[in-house]
Amino acid sequence: VPSHCSGDIKCGEILAGVEVIEEDEVDMEEALNDSESTPSASNEEIPSAAKVMKMAKRKGRVGNVEVIALGCRSLKATSSFLSIKKPFVVCRIGDSEECKTKPSNRPRPEFCNYSETLLFENVDLPDDDDQAPFLDIKVFDKGTIAGKTLLGTGSFWLGNSAYYREIRSKRSQTLA
Repeated sequence: VPSHCSGDIKCGEILAGVEVIEEDEVDMEEALNDSESTPSASNEEIPSAAKVMKMAKRKGRVGNVEVIALGCRSLKATSSFLSIKKPFVVCRIGDSEECKTKPSNRPRPEFCNYSETLLFENVDLPDDDDQAPFLDIKVFDKGTIAGKTLLGTGSFWLGNSAYYREIRSKRSQTLA
């Protein structure tokens, strides 16, 4: 975080929409049994994320998540000596591949628009919204002397998405 952005001062905003567009019911424990072996007591290695998930025995779905990256607002340079040239956004959900927008300086670098759709395929979506993954977001500036400069980071918990709101609604209806 740049020194001029500490405390309650905002250093920019990211505009994005998130939606699960496909889903297939999958028993995540069974899927992990196919690809991971259970750690033995004599095995000293730290368990991988997949092994930890397997031990949790959670059920869920594998789905595609579509993120509509609209733009960034009120971006600030990391130094008063540099200006923002062409910011772009890099996103990741859980262990998925990174997706990124094209660099944009329209209408202005500090208030750039992307209007791009980023597709994350085969994302593990647990039925329990408390275990929902995060959309991790990094904003970089391309065009600085150093190549790319990190302007900021953020995350969005998918538990707040319409997909999980619908799951909570169905769950509360069955309990009533």
